[in-house]
Amino acid sequence: MQIPPQINQQARLNATFVVRADKTDDADGDEGIITQNGRLLPSSKTLTPFWRPADEWENPIWGWVVINYANTGIQLFLPDGTFYREVRLAGPSGAQTSPEWLPFRPPKAGDDLPKKPEMQQLQLLVQRLGGDPKFLHAFWNMIETSTSEMDAAAAPEAYAEFASALIGRPLALVYAGWSLELAADALVSQADGEQEEEDGDSKTRPRKPPHGLLPGTGNEQYSFGVKIGDRQRGFDGLVGYFECRESLSPEDTKDLGLALKSIHSDFAPGGNEVEEDPDHLPPVAHSKLVHLNAYYESPEPRHVVDAEEYARRHNARLQVFGALTDPFVPLHVYSGILPVRELSLPPWTWQGALARMKAFFHAGPIIVTKDVANFDDNRELAPGVAITLPDVKHEEGAVGLPAVAGGDWAWLQPYYPGEAKQPPAEDDGGRASDGPVVPPAPIEALERYMALPVPAEDERARFDRGPYTALEGYLMMVGREKKSKT
Repeated sequence: MQIPPQINQQARLNATFVVRADKTDDADGDEGIITQNGRLLPSSKTLTPFWRPADEWENPIWGWVVINYANTGIQLFLPDGTFYREVRLAGPSGAQTSPEWLPFRPPKAGDDLPKKPEMQQLQLLVQRLGGDPKFLHAFWNMIETSTSEMDAAAAPEAYAEFASALIGRPLALVYAGWSLELAADALVSQADGEQEEEDGDSKTRPRKPPHGLLPGTGNEQYSFGVKIGDRQRGFDGLVGYFECRESLSPEDTKDLGLALKSIHSDFAPGGNEVEEDPDHLPPVAHSKLVHLNAYYESPEPRHVVDAEEYARRHNARLQVFGALTDPFVPLHVYSGILPVRELSLPPWTWQGALARMKAFFHAGPIIVTKDVANFDDNRELAPGVAITLPDVKHEEGAVGLPAVAGGDWAWLQPYYPGEAKQPPAEDDGGRASDGPVVPPAPIEALERYMALPVPAEDERARFDRGPYTALEGYLMMVGREKKSKT
């Protein structure tokens, strides 16, 4: 029997959801602070940690991922549940990205959205999925495998009331960080040790051990492996995680701190027995142990300048990952030295988002005997306007579909009333050579959508006279009693 490594003093695993830290200008020029054991710890005021724990009122979710089985695509939503974009397994290259926001109009705050880090990170994920068909297929297979093994009973009863439950199980994109903290400074041997020479003089003091808990307490520092998520445990909601960069300035981090090259998951193909080259990871790599180093920050006044500096030093110790997780099930960290530590999303972080999500999918071309109604500006799909079941007016050209006659569905018909607005020719897409990546300025789509009724159609042949009309659009479930917001 092999005994796992243990820490012979009190320690804990810190687990928290994190968000990006705001820029601060409080650098004081100090080169570092000396701890009580004589170790030099660089001052974090000169470089603000890139991540900080999310407050209780902050939403750590920066996006949503939903599998659209009807169109074999991946739908992405903003943190508040607003539809953003879809990437399908289609097209000549195997990956096809839909225009932004369609079939809906951009939100009212669309001018400010591109400046938000959450929106920029979601755009980078869309570019990664749509730009690499292999990554898209592997990402799809990972989610499909995970959802088939997840415990369906873990979802709350209220989840069945959301229209998004008809399309696929939503997965949340979050940032989470973990660290290993000691309750007191590292213990040292108090025994009279061997003779150790220093600067030519022989002094009687304990020789440094080969390994120590903290830097400077040994020739090398101990690192403890922890496991993030576990496929074998049905109560764990982690699907996969991206690696993140540590303590980087937002102005110098072009990928916004999230390494999208590969995602680590227990649901990767082949099982964990497959050996992978760390320098050439596949799109979905197998999750490995994450190694944490212990740390200790002295709370004594002579070692800490102020509470803000003390908090920054703790934040800098967090090892952060971007996680794709089930919002209803906690994600866990397992170790051989401490109890299991879990992280759960508060219900308020997903209740409003799921209520706002729309269940819709692309359909067509279909053949109807009558043309659709002309475009009406007053009936255009607009953000913030409730969508209810349209009234059936056969003289305006309703879209009859027998297969969906039993539900409350609406047909979203595209129209082309105007021309698209394109960015100026001299625009470089917002990409700065020495700053963060800003996605290219989007081209406003030509399409304008209007909701049309879907009346019940029987199978009796009527032999209506032509010409018939071929339509292509979206089918969306709408509320009859309860209104839904775009």
